[in-house]
Amino acid sequence: MGTLNIDRYHATMGDASYKEAARLREKPLSEAEATFYVAQRKLPYAPCLGHERLVRLLVDNQLDRPRVRFLEQDRGGLQRFARAAEDMTFVGAVRAVRPGTITFAGQPFADITGAFGLTQAQEIKFEHAFDLPMTTAAIAMQMREAAGDRWLSDFSLRRNGDIERGVDVATYAFIGGFNDTSNMEAAHRLDIPAVGTAAHYWQQSFVEFMDEPEIDARTNAPKHFEQVAFERWLDANPQGTTLLLDTIDVRLGAIHAAMAATSTDARRRAFKGFRVDSGDLAELGAWCLRFFESTFTSPTWSGSTKRRSRSPARRRSSASSSPSSRRGGTAASLRSRSRKPSSKSRARASARSKTTRAP
Repeated sequence: MGTLNIDRYHATMGDASYKEAARLREKPLSEAEATFYVAQRKLPYAPCLGHERLVRLLVDNQLDRPRVRFLEQDRGGLQRFARAAEDMTFVGAVRAVRPGTITFAGQPFADITGAFGLTQAQEIKFEHAFDLPMTTAAIAMQMREAAGDRWLSDFSLRRNGDIERGVDVATYAFIGGFNDTSNMEAAHRLDIPAVGTAAHYWQQSFVEFMDEPEIDARTNAPKHFEQVAFERWLDANPQGTTLLLDTIDVRLGAIHAAMAATSTDARRRAFKGFRVDSGDLAELGAWCLRFFESTFTSPTWSGSTKRRSRSPARRRSSASSSPSSRRGGTAASLRSRSRKPSSKSRARASARSKTTRAP
């Protein structure tokens, strides 16, 4: 069922075009052929995306009786437009460039031609169809260009406002160059792996260990509750996982993560990387990388683990950036490399998008 997702001026101009006062020389304005086009005007360039959304909006345009009555009862007297909209079997011509075509600011990429009275009320649907997909994909492309061959992950679900918008953002970010997403529904639809770590409230769930702390066998000192939370998380994910460091303080979190990861061989194997969501991401990310690389090559921190001929690695790091969120994130993973790294050993980075919102 169609909606009245139009501006009032669409209705007032449409209604006026059916009046004799707006007649052109040979026909009523409502019957005159008119063309309306849409252009991308927010970003320097963007891939043309959103065709499937436009088709849905143009096909699903039949108004129900309550909406027609709403038009009829408008204080401006919109009965003519109401009758036309109620009986609408729209016939017009729609053109658009091929999906994925790069368009530049101010360049028309789609238009609609038809009788003025009803066609002018369709032009807004073009903006609704193309704006979010093109804006999201364009920003994703910019991030891909900046990241090079490094990994990009979408983590924007919480910032996208509603479920379907979250799926759309993840989809168009993937088209724009992202590698994966934390959005499970989007991953299902796109048939790509879903990715994710843990939330801050995992650590907060273990605050009871502040009152009755566990004792660290290596130091005979009480464990901080965050260390306990990290140990439990590593035990629950023995195949490999990431630890979120900034629940309390990033550097303190790094120390607790190191204490947890060095407490057993299994936990050391499970600790693959870290994530930081706040603060100076570049500075803190670099500090954490240096800290963990020095930590896991130092006998002082070896705990119950044995020294190996392999040391943790050159890392994959990520600095989160997003179109509208002020909050970003950094994630990095520690991977093994030989003492004489091959030419294939290199730094890789990934970025997490917290949100993508059409400007």
